[in-house]
Amino acid sequence: CPVAVTDGTLYFISARPGGSKGSEPTEIYNVWRARALDRSGLRFAEPENLGPAINTGLETNVYVTPDGRTMLLSRDGAPDSLGGDDLYMTTFSGGRWDPVRHLPAPINTEKYEYGPSLSPDGRWLFFTSARAGTADIYRAPATILQRQK
Repeated sequence: CPVAVTDGTLYFISARPGGSKGSEPTEIYNVWRARALDRSGLRFAEPENLGPAINTGLETNVYVTPDGRTMLLSRDGAPDSLGGDDLYMTTFSGGRWDPVRHLPAPINTEKYEYGPSLSPDGRWLFFTSARAGTADIYRAPATILQRQK
């Protein structure tokens, strides 16, 4: 699902041409950004790939806070993965996104974790995990993300 931030920028996952890594076009799932050209919500600049600080070619979900300063994403099969999709985060500073950081256990497990988001008040991290054998929704205090910044 795409996510729009307050300034109208749209973030999304795509296998569109111009992505990074992957041997087949359908394997190159990256985070992209399309900046709003006006406040109508109808006109966007050409989408841009967020590059190697964010993308490995295996991104599966993206969430960006409304202020556009924190990004959470899931990635499949990364070298630092605990197994399946794992959750990562990054912050926007100095006009760019910092390299993503792997969230530690107990957030990530050897099972699949994906679909990250934050509650509107920023207090809770929500995500889907298959740790109990089915895809269930979990929540954790968002303060766990502060330790990752």
